[in-house]
Amino acid sequence: GGVFKRVLREGAGVFPEKGALCVVHQVGTCGAVEFENTRGPEGFPLEFNVGGGQVHVGVEMAVSSMRAGELAQFVVDPLFAFREVGLPQKVPRDAVVEYELELLSFQNPLTEAQKLEAAQVFRNEGNQLFSKQDFAGARGKYEE
Repeated sequence: GGVFKRVLREGAGVFPEKGALCVVHQVGTCGAVEFENTRGPEGFPLEFNVGGGQVHVGVEMAVSSMRAGELAQFVVDPLFAFREVGLPQKVPRDAVVEYELELLSFQNPLTEAQKLEAAQVFRNEGNQLFSKQDFAGARGKYEE
């Protein structure tokens, strides 16, 4: 069991890391029943952080294997989906589910060096505003 993948359209670049903010379209089915569709007329892309527990493990595993722009189909074992709980009226307990996922974009978390570099930029901008006596603007930069 696990998560099985079939690529429909290749993506490009690196893979999302733990903590990455991902934006995806997903269509989830169980047999002939569609239980989720972010592409529908009322739908909008799903945003979540990898490892944040906002989606079940199977979707996190699937998205972690994708590159930006990729479209793929996944078959997800119940252990990595809805398990023994299911999804009332849509997914029975212990059911295999299928997803079509499109990774629209993602942003990996900043490294420590990138965080320090960004903090230095904000500090310098704050100092410049302070020297011009724009205290409110400087305060905003220091708070960033």
